[in-house]
Amino acid sequence: MRDEHDDEDWAHVIVSFTILSAKLDPEHVTESLQLTPTATQRANGPKRPAAVRKYASWSLHSPLPHSCTIEEHLKALLEVLEPKVRAIKLLADSETEMKFYGSIYKSHQINISFGKDILTRVLSIGARIDISCYHSRPF
Repeated sequence: MRDEHDDEDWAHVIVSFTILSAKLDPEHVTESLQLTPTATQRANGPKRPAAVRKYASWSLHSPLPHSCTIEEHLKALLEVLEPKVRAIKLLADSETEMKFYGSIYKSHQINISFGKDILTRVLSIGARIDISCYHSRPF
């Protein structure tokens, strides 16, 4: 069945920086980085469906509109995070995961590429990039 919007070209991009660890204290991360997170979760808290969350997390979402490219979202987050790189690295241990996570919802073909500058900046924070792509509307 065709949707009335099938021929439209649209994109919806969401990007966040997340720190995950079983031992993570989200309040400590907020204090250390002096940044207000978009979302936090404590380990051992409730999770759907009827499971227990193994990891705590601290997330900061890009402030840009969803119509921006994933690279624009990454640049916006990096501008906020790079001045905090020393504090970010002090939060890391062997069990801590740091990543930029992007969700791309797009009507047509999805092409993803990053310039060397963006990749170098992401690696300097000690993070990785995870991306999920969908050929559907986000909601």
